[in-house]
Amino acid sequence: MNPYGFGGTGSNRLVTDRNDTRALPSPNSDLRSLLQKAIRRGQIELARSIVHRLVELNDRDWLRRRAFVFVFEEAWDTAHIFAEDLVSGRYSQVIEGLCDARKDRSAASLGAMAYAFSQGDQTVLSFAPDSDLLRNLAEGLTDAQGFWTTQCNELPAWRSLAASQVVRTGIRLGNWPWDKAAMLASLLLVPCGNGSEIQSQATRIELPLWVALDRHTLQGKKAISEVASQVNLSETQVGWLAFIFEGARASNSRQSVWWDAEVTWRLSSLGLTREKASTHWQKLELILPKFLDTATESLNDRLKCNQVSLFGEI
Repeated sequence: MNPYGFGGTGSNRLVTDRNDTRALPSPNSDLRSLLQKAIRRGQIELARSIVHRLVELNDRDWLRRRAFVFVFEEAWDTAHIFAEDLVSGRYSQVIEGLCDARKDRSAASLGAMAYAFSQGDQTVLSFAPDSDLLRNLAEGLTDAQGFWTTQCNELPAWRSLAASQVVRTGIRLGNWPWDKAAMLASLLLVPCGNGSEIQSQATRIELPLWVALDRHTLQGKKAISEVASQVNLSETQVGWLAFIFEGARASNSRQSVWWDAEVTWRLSSLGLTREKASTHWQKLELILPKFLDTATESLNDRLKCNQVSLFGEI
């Protein structure tokens, strides 16, 4: 039996089929998406309201599992800070803390590129800041047990035992393989600071509700399809441009060479330079919100239901 939760019984692979039925958007996909955007932009009060609504909608299990992903995607070197809360299922405290944390997408980007490489995309090597690091992680996605044994038997001085334990628990919870890749990536990255940059007066970035209605939501998929046909771009191009230029915007964000590399790689795979991508987005950011007017109003109505403080016992 695999003790680390990589794949199914008897499997030592972390990667799985992307055509999993879990890819179908949840009825709560708009609220789920908005929550991650609120974390990125430091919108604590909004995050509180969203979590309360999701709890009312019986989405506790998703919140517990997703809290691990939020940490490693948005502020990977804070894992040791939130270790106890994560393992205990206190997702509210984790989400509140992440809103004020120094954001760093390095683990998410390294994980995404390594996952793509493990699936046969050789182009990522041309964009990777450290191709050996990427290869190492990609090998770990196909030989997870060996990777864990190699990386975790002897902890470097800069790696927290608590953070390693959080990675192990997060992987066991059965998140997506690319999310697990971000968790494993955190074991290879060296922290930029002391990993404790939580600021009670952190900068906030405005968050229009339409931003949450992206390619991961039913409403966003429909709007992206309609807009793409008007501007002569593919749905994939519009979806990624919306993420890169708007969805991924974060407050208190640390410069990341891996995020820069992921952006360049993804744009290249879409047949776009940064300059062309920026020009396209200048048009799209004016058009896309108009196609989401009705859905944005609906999301706003859902948020208004029972907006009360959630950071007690939930």
